Amino acid sequence: MSLNLYSMKVFSLKLLSFICAILLTTSIQAQEVDIEDYKWEKRVLLIISEDDNNKEYQKQIEELSNIQEELNERKLVIFEIRKDRYRLLNISNEWHLSKIIYNKYSTSDGAFEIILIGLDGGIKQHKKKSIGEIELFGKIDSMPMRKKEIQKKRNQGGY
Repeated sequence: MSLNLYSMKVFSLKLLSFICAILLTTSIQAQEVDIEDYKWEKRVLLIISEDDNNKEYQKQIEELSNIQEELNERKLVIFEIRKDRYRLLNISNEWHLSKIIYNKYSTSDGAFEIILIGLDGGIKQHKKKSIGEIELFGKIDSMPMRKKEIQKKRNQGGY
């Protein structure tokens, strides 16, 4: 009889540990984020697509995949957004569950769109096609606050 009681206690502890692990994992993945939190700190590029197979999406990801230094230089964080999840593409490969960002920013039929948000939180560009590195950096580098950043770096001998 004591063996059964011991077995039940061990089983209960294992079950409780398993449930706690699931709850912890779910709470980490179900994080909400507010783009406003990046205001005055980072520029934000939203890449919105319903699925990974969209050709414009694939082209956009390819275009941005090897330019991390340039993205950092321009204080740019990239959100990859689906209907039910998002990730910070140039920071982490971890997906977070959320429908809020998609519902707030998606304006088209959901096929594909990009939205560039400046340091001031304003939308600077909205396109239904991918944006190339030259066009993206040209747009950012023409922004008044970016021009001040460039001038400051020149004055310090950085450019």
